[in-house]
Amino acid sequence: MVVTDALPAGLTLVSPTPSQGTYIAPNWTVGTLSETGTPATLTLVATVTAPGALVNTATITQQTEVDPNAANNSASVTLNAAESANLTVTKSLTRSSPHVGELLTFNVIVANQGPSPATGVAVTEVLSAGLAFESAVPSQGSYDTRDRHLDGRIDRERRQRGVDDHGARHAGGHGHQHGERHRPRSTGS
Repeated sequence: MVVTDALPAGLTLVSPTPSQGTYIAPNWTVGTLSETGTPATLTLVATVTAPGALVNTATITQQTEVDPNAANNSASVTLNAAESANLTVTKSLTRSSPHVGELLTFNVIVANQGPSPATGVAVTEVLSAGLAFESAVPSQGSYDTRDRHLDGRIDRERRQRGVDDHGARHAGGHGHQHGERHRPRSTGS
């Protein structure tokens, strides 16, 4: 007996495990099945490579004996693959105990842990009371100084680039970094 299970576009085979027989994509040569024995099982591990509705069908395509009920010789499963992106934000500061009038650099790092690219990403940077905005240098996208809004596409494949107040530092990893300089405001004499 042979069962054909061809994965549709949007699924990529990682590994097949038949409980008996052999699987050479897309055909599973099952061998002999006893009418009272244990059913045979084929486990296919696949990676989802495209979003949307995907239908996977397995069909008996060859057997020696006459089958009195051909209506149950095929089965399908449908999955609805969705894109998702796990974004993380971290922030660092050049000095945690600054003096009034000292220039500080904050680094905001946005990273995409995948599995899909992230689009339409926006980060809002709100300054605390006592800080005056000086400048911003995004490594990717744009920074709106009116509403402290960082825009840009962040792909899982892009490398994270660090930016200090001179825009010269480079760090490894995945993501997007944005450097800002702030000056603490004086609260009086």
